[in-house]
Amino acid sequence: MMERLLEKRDTRLAAAGGADEPPEWVQEAYRGLREMLLDPRDPFPCYFGTIAERLGTLRYTYLEEEEVGDPIGFRDSMLAFLKEIPSVSGRSALIVFVGEKTHGNALDTYETIFWNLMQYLHDHDPQPWPAHIPTDPDDPGWEFCFAGVTWFFTGHAPAYQRRKSRSADGGLMLIIQTRDNLQGIVGTGLVPESVRRRIRTSVNTYDTIPVSPELQIYGEPATREWKQYWLLDSNNSRDGTCPLIITRCTREG
Repeated sequence: MMERLLEKRDTRLAAAGGADEPPEWVQEAYRGLREMLLDPRDPFPCYFGTIAERLGTLRYTYLEEEEVGDPIGFRDSMLAFLKEIPSVSGRSALIVFVGEKTHGNALDTYETIFWNLMQYLHDHDPQPWPAHIPTDPDDPGWEFCFAGVTWFFTGHAPAYQRRKSRSADGGLMLIIQTRDNLQGIVGTGLVPESVRRRIRTSVNTYDTIPVSPELQIYGEPATREWKQYWLLDSNNSRDGTCPLIITRCTREG
């Protein structure tokens, strides 16, 4: 296993098991994220992320630039995070910082890396795709699965100009949560509706562009979950099909 699961220690990151600290570029990326989440002058729209950072329930990992093409450590960190979730008190998410030298890329380059990382996870999934989840991303019931668990991904990058809620000063960044972590705050019902309204109102203030029309409720006929993972920096309709190729069985262990 090559996992690098990190957690907050005061205002820096350290390995959950007490090993050496990560490289300084990772600490810098974390400082930028922390400042964004905790800025009282410009409150981050997803207040759950702000609360999680304050409580220390977020977990982190990273990929060096030379590891992006074969990110086995990313796969192993996902598995380690999944094992740790039951011991975390409160909502958690895995934050992935990708390569210090990725800063300065065009948005579509960041997007390509993002989908390649997700495809790698699928191609090296230790478990088959769950039988109850469609393999076609064009199906409203589709969502990304790994290790037998359903997940929600969001991609963030410095190249976002108008959609500041998807920006990341330190380079490409992924925020990954299990579907279980979102229970009670997404979907239908009074509470999810209230949460959605509050966050989207905040996004409209935080960004210089209205909320993306791709942000829909999972399972509804018009929803395509994959389109929410990586948003365009405009509100134009996204053409084409999902870049991911999903098979029911594990292809490589």
